Amino acid sequence: MKLRYTAEAVENLTDIAVYLHKRNPLAAVKIGAEIAFTVERVGKFPFSGRAQDAPNVRKAVTLAYGYLVYYLVNEAEDAVDILAVQHPAQNREFKNA
Repeated sequence: MKLRYTAEAVENLTDIAVYLHKRNPLAAVKIGAEIAFTVERVGKFPFSGRAQDAPNVRKAVTLAYGYLVYYLVNEAEDAVDILAVQHPAQNREFKNA
């Protein structure tokens, strides 16, 4: 499936990268790679994530570091829309705006 990112997801990833890079550039690279691996896994196995209360939204968790990737499977367009990426200490429930 195609992977598409919402503006919110891009902003989340940028914020995560900037925050980590200021504190530990090596950690920023490792965590970025782990998030990318998880997103690619979601693209290959879109129904592997846990369903959320928000309609059609699923959540995948990175194997390392526990980052949360919220996404929507769009079977009609053969695509997965990445909605948000959050640090595990943030609010854990995705809510539609």
